[in-house]
Amino acid sequence: QGAVRERYLRFLGAHCPDGVEGHVAAALCGAMRAKLRREMPSRLAEPPSFCHAFSEAIACERELRHSLRLPPSASVVRAFTDDDDAMQLWLKTEREDASARLT
Repeated sequence: QGAVRERYLRFLGAHCPDGVEGHVAAALCGAMRAKLRREMPSRLAEPPSFCHAFSEAIACERELRHSLRLPPSASVVRAFTDDDDAMQLWLKTEREDASARLT
């Protein structure tokens, strides 16, 4: 997987104007964030689904930052952090997980 990533980054560097990969990554983030916001009510109703989507959003954002040099201002995770109910569920889940690990 690392070799494929490196070939892809070399391709972008050779064939794309400077910074275009960051713009592509930011556009992807915006589209994913919009989709997650639309789905948020159903995700909040199903905590396992919410946790899975949150985990995948973090992994996706990490990959976009590494592979496509996602600008710091762009974020998929903001779909969760900008929503008060999502933040409350996330914090509740984290507290429950921490408590379970301590006992």
